Amino acid sequence: MLSVGGDDFSLRAIETVAGRRFSDGIFELYMKEDGTVDLLRDEKKIRSACRAE
Repeated sequence: MLSVGGDDFSLRAIETVAGRRFSDGIFELYMKEDGTVDLLRDEKKIRSACRAE
């Protein structure tokens, strides 16, 4: 589950070579092996080096 601006989005796991990725077709969450997280919307990075909670 991804919460952005008070809205919740249900993401599903997608295949990746390293780390973990989740997407709903609009948002993509990429959890890197070092624990940092990048958030993309429509393939454009909108947040980087975040931490998952």
